[in-house]
Amino acid sequence: MRDGFVDFPERGLNFLVGRYNRTDGPHPSLTQSTMLDLFQWKLISLLAVIAVSGLGVALLVPLLVRLAIVVGLVDKPDAKRKLHERTIPLVGGIAIFVATVTIVTLGVSQFGQLLAPDASEGLTFTLKHYGLLAAGASILILGVLDDRFKIRGRIKLIGQIGVATILIATGYFFEQVHVGAQTIQFGVFAVLIVYFWILGTINSVNLLDGADGFAGTLGFVVSLSMAAMAFLGKETAVEAVIAAALAGSIGGFLWFNLPPAKIYLGDGGSMLIGLVLGALAISTALKEETLYAFIAPIAMLAIPILDSGVAVMRRQMTGRGIYAVDRGHLHHRLLGQGLSPQMAVLWMFVLCGTTALGGVLSFATRESEYAVVAVVLVMGFLIAGKVFGFAEFSMAGRRVRQMTFGVVGGRGDRTQGTKDEYQLQGTRDWGQLFQVAQDFAEAHGLDKVRIDINAPWLHESYHAVWKSRSAKLVESQDEWGAQFPLIIHERVFGRVEVFSLTRAAEAYRCLPKLMNLLENAGPKIVGGQPPKTSQVPAVPGFEGPGSASVGHSARPEPRPADQDFVGFRQSAEASSSL
Repeated sequence: MRDGFVDFPERGLNFLVGRYNRTDGPHPSLTQSTMLDLFQWKLISLLAVIAVSGLGVALLVPLLVRLAIVVGLVDKPDAKRKLHERTIPLVGGIAIFVATVTIVTLGVSQFGQLLAPDASEGLTFTLKHYGLLAAGASILILGVLDDRFKIRGRIKLIGQIGVATILIATGYFFEQVHVGAQTIQFGVFAVLIVYFWILGTINSVNLLDGADGFAGTLGFVVSLSMAAMAFLGKETAVEAVIAAALAGSIGGFLWFNLPPAKIYLGDGGSMLIGLVLGALAISTALKEETLYAFIAPIAMLAIPILDSGVAVMRRQMTGRGIYAVDRGHLHHRLLGQGLSPQMAVLWMFVLCGTTALGGVLSFATRESEYAVVAVVLVMGFLIAGKVFGFAEFSMAGRRVRQMTFGVVGGRGDRTQGTKDEYQLQGTRDWGQLFQVAQDFAEAHGLDKVRIDINAPWLHESYHAVWKSRSAKLVESQDEWGAQFPLIIHERVFGRVEVFSLTRAAEAYRCLPKLMNLLENAGPKIVGGQPPKTSQVPAVPGFEGPGSASVGHSARPEPRPADQDFVGFRQSAEASSSL
């Protein structure tokens, strides 16, 4: 990494004074002492922006809470996905937006010379800043409408695309990147890359907003990192003020959102944070079109990128819809290790802080290695340590081997077929249920059985597939299949699918027997047996499985009793049609 880190303070000073002179070198007329004073003054000014923004949110929240109750902008528990115990106002996003816009407007228009004494003409807004304001207001309105009236996922995606279009139209894009002596031109794909980036940051932060303090902690750490990056960048003084104001506003929100939460961000707030962070990454780093500037913001947002990527993998490979509800996100996995809600938020802060620090160091020293090392360390800890993503990456690896070598590689020999199963979340032994289905399939000539368990309120997720040897070797248009829901306590918690290449009539007649077997096996797993011992290795601060809260709740929902496992056969008979 050469001597990049050693001369970091000098480079920071050179960046600051260089912006004053619109060059990359130090101003020849300023002494080292003067440069240091200027550097410290700007730092103090940005800290003041952070403090005032946080105070603004603290003053706004009580007023907005009263308004939210009147208009019904609240989150109510539903005992399935939303496991908190009381109604919570969804006003965090509104408070953050109002405070950030107010402080940035006053700061730039009235105190520009104080915030940027190195800028000879003070601070001024450009078309890009007005575009960010319009996009931020639009995404907030979209999210608030979703919080209040529940907009369909596809409609919300169209709205997000429209918001990204506003950013692109006002100058948020990049066309190339310099890698050493080579220049990679994106050409016609440049706009698509920016769309993908903006939509990715919006939705990745939104997906992490599933437990008290998590999305806020992420937003606070990354916006602070963006402020530092803009502080060291060229002609990004306004971006530094925006990032600092956002960090302060999120910090004020966290005062009310750390567990146990009194208010939530809502979709409007989480999408707003993701949008602003994605836009700031483009305007402060990606516009420099260098490799280290590309890698730095990716490292800062590595945690939400990893979380959303694993979620898409999990849902795609298990056959669930992309908008399916599950509890396999990073915050659920941390809580599932037995961490208290407060300790889980602290671990989130450490993980995000590690990758964000790597990104800032890479940008400051112009060395990509810091960001890469930070991301590899965090991902290695989470995946190799089986804390998060291990099962999903195992499934992906097996799929790759299937496509590459044409073999399944699961357990079993070529006579009996192959079997793959994955405990994605939870500790119950769903393998018992799957073994019943597999034994039945082998005995009655079925060629494939698949079970998928997705029970957010039970904190359980499981996926398994068995294929006979003939199913691997033969493709037939005569293949038929049937799908049956698994129901407990009047809720669908999974599904069983069976397939056969031949003997359709005989197999159809034996399906009621399979329903009986599964109905008898279900209660033993759901409430009749203690959970299996967790296979996740001990991690500092983790107290073991079984004591974590899930979602926004401070305690897990009680598990249904044996007698609640009802209705499987009736529902299966009603839903299957051959």
